[in-house]
Amino acid sequence: MLGPMNMNNEFKIELKKKNMPSINALISCIYNHKSNNWMVKLKSELHEYEQTDIDCFRAFIGIRKKLESSGFIACCYASSKYACQSGMSSSMSGGLKIYNLINGYPATKGDLVNTFEAGKNMDPVTIMEQIAANKTLISE
Repeated sequence: MLGPMNMNNEFKIELKKKNMPSINALISCIYNHKSNNWMVKLKSELHEYEQTDIDCFRAFIGIRKKLESSGFIACCYASSKYACQSGMSSSMSGGLKIYNLINGYPATKGDLVNTFEAGKNMDPVTIMEQIAANKTLISE
């Protein structure tokens, strides 16, 4: 598992809200050996949140819920429309790698992206839009 090798990881992301300039945020991912969980912290000029779960992707969903309640969307692959996680990507990377299924299902190794990076073929959406898109993709 990635956790024991890289216990602390930091990433810079942008947060966007309609009719407002984007703001920068820092994401910190910390692995806890005793609880076998990851803590994800987000800090920006307007927000400071933390969430713990079995991997970083799942913990970040809790943070995204808080951001979305104030109208913000995180601009990284974790918020991308067709982002999803497999059990293997969770256990092998601690949720620091996910699939961006722009080419459809099933996932290929080429669909694997860094959870908190921004890049091509990234379409940030709300959690509910992401869930709906993934249900549609998998049922096709």
